[in-house]
Parts: sequence; structure tokens; C-alpha cells
Amino acid sequence: MGKNASKASTDIVTKLKGANAAIIANVDPTEAMTLGGTKFTPSEVTVQFDGYITVYGDATTAKADAATKAKAWATTKPEAKQMWDEYVQWVEVTFGKDPATKAKFNIPVPAPRPTKTPEEKSVANAKRRQTLAQKKAQKAAAAPKTATVVAYDANGNLIGAPPPVAAGAVVGAK
Repeated sequence: MGKNASKASTDIVTKLKGANAAIIANVDPTEAMTLGGTKFTPSEVTVQFDGYITVYGDATTAKADAATKAKAWATTKPEAKQMWDEYVQWVEVTFGKDPATKAKFNIPVPAPRPTKTPEEKSVANAKRRQTLAQKKAQKAAAAPKTATVVAYDANGNLIGAPPPVAAGAVVGAK
């Protein structure tokens, strides 16, 4: 696995581990969890998540058949990601999208974007106007536009073109 693939795999596995703990702590064991249209008990979900975690763990251990296990994780990871997405959706539908609720179920919440001050907004607008002006100047200077004018006389002959050559005539001969 490459460096970026490994990081993404570690991220999903960390999420799955936290989700297992959150399910055990926050979901009634008799409650049905519908993930992707399929009903599961909380213990079935944690067993499924544990299976994904085990496959990932096997794939990352330094054993003789690591390549085989890495391939197994590569084929299992999309399924784990899909089940994670369905779990997030289930939590949002069942308990709401409140950041505190999501955190309780080990679902990462993006940090809110900071509000800009009027000074920051005016600086950003000035930069934007300057950038747009530069791009406009570059476009104008990049390639001058040229046009070819084609004109015909009353007989339909092209103006400015050499006279037509008769069939069989030698061009340039007198």
C-alpha cells in the first residue's frame, strides 16, 4: 500500500474502532440499525466493523503473505467505507446531525469556518479584483486577434487572387 492509501486506510479503521465503542455505549442492544437498506442489530454491526479492522490489521502486519493480505484489504476497504457511510447516515437520521451527537458516535465533525472581519473581507476583495485584472491583461496580451477578409468581384472571382490558370497551361511560362 502506498503512503496515501495507508493513511486513508488508517483513518477508516480508526473511525470503525471508535464507532464500535460508540455503538456499545449509546445504542440499545435490541434496537434495529438499518444501514443501506439492511437491518442489523448493534452487535452485528460491531462484528462487521471488527471484521474490517481484522482484515486491515492482517494486511499491515509484516508476515510472509503480506501481499495477499494487502490485496484482501484492498478489496474489503470499499465495503468498509460504504458501511461506515451508512452508519453515519443512520446516526444522523436516528439521533440528528448535531455536532455533539455526532461526536458521541465517533463521527468526525468539520471545524466551523471562522467569520472574517470587515478588514479581512476588504483585503480579500482587493486581491480578487487585482487577480481578475491581471488575468484579463494576460488574455488581452496573449494572442492578438487577426481576421482574413475574403472579397469577390461581380463575376465571382476572388479579389487579390492570381488569375485562374487554363487547363494544361504551364505556370510561369510566356
